[in-house]
Amino acid sequence: MLNAICQCFSRKEPGYLPSAHQALAPNGARMQDFILNPDKAGPQHAALFSLNMLVATDAGASYSEFEYTNG
Repeated sequence: MLNAICQCFSRKEPGYLPSAHQALAPNGARMQDFILNPDKAGPQHAALFSLNMLVATDAGASYSEFEYTNG
């Protein structure tokens, strides 16, 4: 299970998500995170958290489901 870790990284960071996925048991992939709508304007808690990551990290952000599943 990946819990509130993916937003700490840029989408351009090399390989952290595939490596984490490979470490899970087959069909064991599970993610719990702040997931943005496709337009990235909501839901409000995810958009505000993304703003927090922008201010507090070098490259962190919240991402949409499309970004997680399509790299």
